[in-house]
Amino acid sequence: MRIRLAVLALSLTLAPSAARAADGALTPLDAGLGAAKFVAAQPRADRSYDLYSGTPGRLFVLLEAWKATGDERFLADARVVADDVLAGVDLAAGGREFGLYTGLAGMGAALLEAHRLTGDSKYADGVRKIVGVLEQRAVKHNGDGARWSFTTDVISGTAGVGLFLVETAKALDDSKALALAARAGKSLLGAAAEAPGGLDWKMQPMMPVVMPNFSHGTAGVAYFLATLFEATKKKEYLDAAIAGANHLLAVADQSGDGCIVFHYEASGKRGEPLLGWCHGPPGTSRLFERLARATGDAKWRDWTLRGARSLVERGEKAKALWDNSSLCCGTAGVGDFFLDLYRSTGDERWLVHARTLATDIVGRAHRGPEGAVSWGAPSRTANPDLRTDESSLMQGAAGIGLFLLRFDAAEKKRESAARLVDTPFR
Repeated sequence: MRIRLAVLALSLTLAPSAARAADGALTPLDAGLGAAKFVAAQPRADRSYDLYSGTPGRLFVLLEAWKATGDERFLADARVVADDVLAGVDLAAGGREFGLYTGLAGMGAALLEAHRLTGDSKYADGVRKIVGVLEQRAVKHNGDGARWSFTTDVISGTAGVGLFLVETAKALDDSKALALAARAGKSLLGAAAEAPGGLDWKMQPMMPVVMPNFSHGTAGVAYFLATLFEATKKKEYLDAAIAGANHLLAVADQSGDGCIVFHYEASGKRGEPLLGWCHGPPGTSRLFERLARATGDAKWRDWTLRGARSLVERGEKAKALWDNSSLCCGTAGVGDFFLDLYRSTGDERWLVHARTLATDIVGRAHRGPEGAVSWGAPSRTANPDLRTDESSLMQGAAGIGLFLLRFDAAEKKRESAARLVDTPFR
């Protein structure tokens, strides 16, 4: 999930009328719909039941495209994806991957979204089946707590599974899901370690590297605990979430009235901060935003905004844009964060920043047949110059297109449709 450090030239400002492109040029809406077409045309992903890279993640952009246009072809494509995920539940239930972005919980999150937007009860039935499997496969930890591996994080660990369970409990009024989420929370309370300012969670207890931000560390775990507090009103979860946030503030770079946390710490050395959803303010500030809602204390919103200021300041100094356009590590994830801030605060400057990034992404698009659009992602292999046009949610066209369609919705003052379970600004 690392990216090349060189990010955000946010000094570029485009007028709202820039949404009307010159003849032959793509608009964000064109590119977003083109991404949905590219995704629909791809064969089934090799890692088909992986929300991060596989089939389930494709669902979100297809549903967003359908809601943006009313074109039933996008809905039909979305149903193909959802039906494929549903058919794979029994097979995946026999495996060992349970995480939100790596396994059963992610499949459930996709099916939950399919149910929410289509109203089809079979998808809700699939979600309930997944909850049952998670209950059966849970391992006791910290008394009657529950975990599915030694991993604590949002990507593949207990925190991500817990987020899916809380969302399911809310959407389907499922008390069994909420009880299991509370057990996940108890397990994570037992996995916390004392740290400067508060509490810390490693990705795994014996792991020598600490990655404190959203995808693999304290920010994501504390975000889940704050979310669990909202659902259960049990103060022990809120206290732990606040302790996690206080630790992050204790180690954050707060210069320039900002807030940004180092990428990793290993052998006494700290890696330079990154700026993406995975290891930067677009992810970590989700914790502060969730605490603002859970506590009613405006100071946490201030920390959200300070994270945004760190993005702007560091991007201005870099005078370069992301080498990665993705939702996880690159431009789309940063743009989506700015969109959320705009929707939450009404402050037009965040929409301006999102427009800058949307314009950059559109300019990097590869046009294919039948209106399909894709982007070359940096290789996650030993060859960084190798670039592939991925269809995935977190590294490819599905996530990039989702951001562009959400941006178009924000510019046109309409609600976006598809949403992930770890979106705090709603």
